[in-house]
Amino acid sequence: MNERKLILLGLDGATWDVLDPLIGEGIMPNLRKIVENGTSTKMSSTFPPITAPAWLSMATGKNPGKTGVTNFSNVKKNIRETELVTSSDFRKNGAYWNHLKDHGYKIYLMGYPMVYPYYDINGVMIGGWGTPDDAKLAHPPEIENRIEEISGGYVNYVPWRSKKYKNNKEQLIQDLKSMHDKQVKVLRELMKDDWDFFCYVSSVSDFLQHAFWGTWEKNDSPYHEAFIDIWTKIDKMIGDVAQHDESNLFIVSDHGFGPLKNRFLPSKWLLKKDYLRKKKFYFLKKQIISFLSLFHRKMKSKSFYDKIGLDESQVLNLARNKTFKESMNVSLPYPTEVDLEKSIAVSRSSGIHGVIEVLEENKERKQKLRKQIKEGLKEFSREKDFELTIYENEEIYDGARVDETPDLLFFVDDYACFVNSSRLEGKVYSRDYDFEIKSGTHRKEGIFCAYGPDIKSSGKIEEIEIYDIAPTILHYFGTPVPNDIDGRVLKEIFTEKSEAYEREIEFSDDPEKEKLKNVIGNLKI
Repeated sequence: MNERKLILLGLDGATWDVLDPLIGEGIMPNLRKIVENGTSTKMSSTFPPITAPAWLSMATGKNPGKTGVTNFSNVKKNIRETELVTSSDFRKNGAYWNHLKDHGYKIYLMGYPMVYPYYDINGVMIGGWGTPDDAKLAHPPEIENRIEEISGGYVNYVPWRSKKYKNNKEQLIQDLKSMHDKQVKVLRELMKDDWDFFCYVSSVSDFLQHAFWGTWEKNDSPYHEAFIDIWTKIDKMIGDVAQHDESNLFIVSDHGFGPLKNRFLPSKWLLKKDYLRKKKFYFLKKQIISFLSLFHRKMKSKSFYDKIGLDESQVLNLARNKTFKESMNVSLPYPTEVDLEKSIAVSRSSGIHGVIEVLEENKERKQKLRKQIKEGLKEFSREKDFELTIYENEEIYDGARVDETPDLLFFVDDYACFVNSSRLEGKVYSRDYDFEIKSGTHRKEGIFCAYGPDIKSSGKIEEIEIYDIAPTILHYFGTPVPNDIDGRVLKEIFTEKSEAYEREIEFSDDPEKEKLKNVIGNLKI
């Protein structure tokens, strides 16, 4: 067992494309100290480089072909059903903190995305991005009051793309700063507790760059300095964490970031090619729904809710669920007017990548259609002169759950294109789209830094993968590394006199070998 503590600091969406210039200009002196006196490199994310699959793969060391997760929700093969990624995905895929807990280590997990509902990890779990609005803040329950008292009202999410911020960017900046400040107050206090491993993930950097990337690229923008101010706050937090009690520190991001420039509508392309079919009379039905929705809004008053015998929150929840699923297309993998019974293929996306599901049961016909659609999209990209990178799932994933991943996955213009599967109106490919609310989005290259008494001052090392973090943490604490992990232990980051460097990597028994042992043991000869 390693007696020296380890801290993992996650900066969602952090990229060297922002950090290197800020370090060079003297704006982030604490991160500069870590880079110059520790080890750093780029870290390649999952494909697609999205929050949910990326943080899950970082925690488990497994690619989406093993976890089955490629987006914020897992889409069932009948296409109609979705399941949001939750803590159960971390538990069943073997997150490193589960292994650490089993070996007696005390864990503090703060702000890690998509780990709700909470569960016991021999320590503390505080909700991050993806925690329901009406959920408790943390587990165990008794820490909730402490968090609220420290923070003065804890915040784990700012709805940066909300229309209320479209014409009030100043308020968004203030709300992001407030979220950061409240979380850092809690971080500083909880780090005084007794723990072995402390993980804090800040999502402020992700929200900031989505909403203000365009201002970062323009020095004359009125929000350019505000963008830098928030990174200055993050750097101060990095300095506080790096000084903690002779601990070792890893700084990571789940993906990188870059600008949005163009837009692609894959569902419209599928419709034009007759792979996608629309419901009859859908437009008329939509007009009726819109009229009823307007009527509901007109009637929405406290007295009205009282008259019909419903609490206002009940009505809002009912309206929210129906609107999200049917009108706003949230949780649905395709446009609402699509007729699944008659469609050959459907598309869905997260904004930075697209996927296509072929609705064919026969394997031979399905494979033929996949090739046909893939070549058709390539031909369209050549015709419109844009860059398309497209894969069949078996080309990029490996594992028992590859069949649960989408048939085709693609990205456009090196991720600088907004892939919107939920719309059927507008040009299929456009270079004149307005990105006023969301000017930045994800890239595949994130960051990795290591610093502390057991870390080499070796400067830059070769690029690593997001799958390497889990096995490295497990090895650091002397915990066996599961054989089914895709990543490797980053031994090269440790000093030659450190325990983590000197100790041999221990692997847990292969589950298939264990199964075989049991079968042999039960045989009667």
